[in-house]
Amino acid sequence: GASKAGASSTHSKRFAQFARLCTFAPLRWFHCAFPGSYRYDTSLAIWQPQLDIRHGYFGVWNAMQASSDTRGSTQRPAAAVSQPGSAAESITFYHWLVVFFASCGWLFDCMGQRIFVLSREPALRELLGATASDDRVKYWGGLATLLMMVGWATGGILFGMMSDHYGRVKAMVSTLLAYTVFSGLSGFSRTGVEFLVFRFLFGLGVGGMFGAATTLVAESVPKHFRTLALGSMQALSACGNMVASGLSLKIIP
Repeated sequence: GASKAGASSTHSKRFAQFARLCTFAPLRWFHCAFPGSYRYDTSLAIWQPQLDIRHGYFGVWNAMQASSDTRGSTQRPAAAVSQPGSAAESITFYHWLVVFFASCGWLFDCMGQRIFVLSREPALRELLGATASDDRVKYWGGLATLLMMVGWATGGILFGMMSDHYGRVKAMVSTLLAYTVFSGLSGFSRTGVEFLVFRFLFGLGVGGMFGAATTLVAESVPKHFRTLALGSMQALSACGNMVASGLSLKIIP
């Protein structure tokens, strides 16, 4: 009789272990697949997975505590969420200086583009000669615009890599010099080919300025001032187009 009772007790223990293994093996796998989704209370007879919504993981259920557990469960208090500091960082003269120079870079950038659009046809007509047909002038004007846009895209990539290696300020100053110098040299072009080359080099500076100035402002000013700063840059770029159009009323291309 004693041997039968011992054997029955052994079988019951093995069955209970097998049942626990089948029940909690999926929970073990889910915990490994989605770490941080669950936390386990080791004071209980069984694990109690609880969804932690702060991590954005997907919990499935809350395991019920076994009715045979006489120790009960203790609800753990939720972790306190840290609140950001209420005192905002003050705006200094340095921040305004960064926004001013970056905005001026955008303003003269767009101003140079608008001047090119207004003076492209008269300049090419003079470079190609008085005998050049309208179709030929338009063809060369399209080439000049195409090369400027290709330089624009290329400059964004080149000066973007340069700003990562040498700093935002150096990259922005380089782009400013590029589109200023080559925009001026366009006025000294002797042939249509020279004009196209200078337009391409001008586009390098234009594309680089957009990325370098925006990144410099976004990384330099405080977060609560960033929206106003970037919005001011965009507004002043439109002012550059208006200034160029106003100048064309007094200075005929």
